[in-house]
Formats: sequence, structure tokens, C-alpha cells
Amino acid sequence: MNSENRQIDQVLQQTEVGNFLLHYKNLWISLVVVAILAVFAWGGYRSYSSKESAKVQSLVYEFTSGQMRSYSENKIDAPTFVKAMQELLTKTSSHAGVFPVVLAVSDLLLSQGKSAEALEVLEMAQKSFASQNSYTEYFISSRLAVAYEDNAKMPEAISILEKLNKSALKISEAKNYLDLGRLYLKTGDKEKARANLEYVVDKLPSGDYTRLARIYLSEIGSVK
Repeated sequence: MNSENRQIDQVLQQTEVGNFLLHYKNLWISLVVVAILAVFAWGGYRSYSSKESAKVQSLVYEFTSGQMRSYSENKIDAPTFVKAMQELLTKTSSHAGVFPVVLAVSDLLLSQGKSAEALEVLEMAQKSFASQNSYTEYFISSRLAVAYEDNAKMPEAISILEKLNKSALKISEAKNYLDLGRLYLKTGDKEKARANLEYVVDKLPSGDYTRLARIYLSEIGSVK
């Protein structure tokens, strides 16, 4: 790593957001979000007394206390874990109550650098849940962008982020544009990188993200 990159890393490490981006390969995408979703899912279970919901609840419990725990304790490997996740989705017909579990599984795999397996889980989730509402689509897509990048699929990661920015749901918009700028910079498209990074600086002032955008802009010789 050259002195310029070391200097950038030192600046990034001064903020939580910077550390988040610097250690992107070991990402834990907010488990707080997963916890919130789990609460809503549990509320959904309690609002129904059908046998189907009871069955789904039982299967989710078996998975989290069985295969998920076994994987966390290194008793089963990642491919076996992913297969178990797929079987859960099949058995539950992609019930909404399984959605928080899918996110938790993908986050766990991403945090361990199992990007190929995480991508497989997220593509299952996209097929099963993305069309349900704009929020499920966002939570899946934001993770998909990470998984695609980790699997060196930059065009796919860029496409996901471009789609998110066109969505009516505006969550972490500054981060999305920052990531687009960073990815375009990685692929050598400095003009699109500059356009997205300058958008953060000019249109979405947000403290740390603006500061990071300026750092990346300095790499391509365009600092405001």
C-alpha cells in the first residue's frame, strides 16, 4: 500500500462510517435492522393462529437453533448451511416470517468472507421476497451490492445501486451514491465516479459521507 492510500485509510479509521467502508469485506450490515424485522415478524406470528403460521414458526426455530447454531459453532460447512436455508425457504413457501432469518444468514456469511455463499442466499431472497414491498427490496439489494462486489461482479453491483437510487424509497441515499462513485472508480470510469461523488458533496451533505466523497475525489483530482 502506498503512502497516499495509507493516509486515506488513516482518515477513514477516524470515523465509524470510515471503518465500515474500510473493512467492507467483513461487513455486518446492521443487525439492528434484522432485530427490528424479527420483532415485526414475531408480531405477525402472534396475530395469526393458523396451523400454517405455527408450522412456519416451528421450522424457523428448528433452523436457528439447529443448522444456524451448528454453522456458528463450525459443526457444518457453508455449503451445507446454504442448502439448509434453501430447504427452509422451500418448506415455508417463502413466508414473510422467514425474511429476517435470510438477512441474518447472509450477514453472517458476509462477515466471514463467504461471499459466494452469501450471494447464493441473497439471490434466493431476491426471488422470494424482493417483490413484496420496497423495504424488503431495499434490504436485499443493499446486501446484494456488497456480495456482488465481493465476488468481483462490479457491473452487477453498480446496476443494483443505480436501481436503488431510482427507487422512490430513499434510504442511505448518500451512502449509495458514495458506493457508486467508489465502484466506478474501481472499474476505471473516472467521469461517472466523479459525478456520483460530487452528487454526495453538492446534493447530499451528510458529514462523514461527504468527507469520504471528498477523499475519493482527491484520488481523481477533483476536490470541492
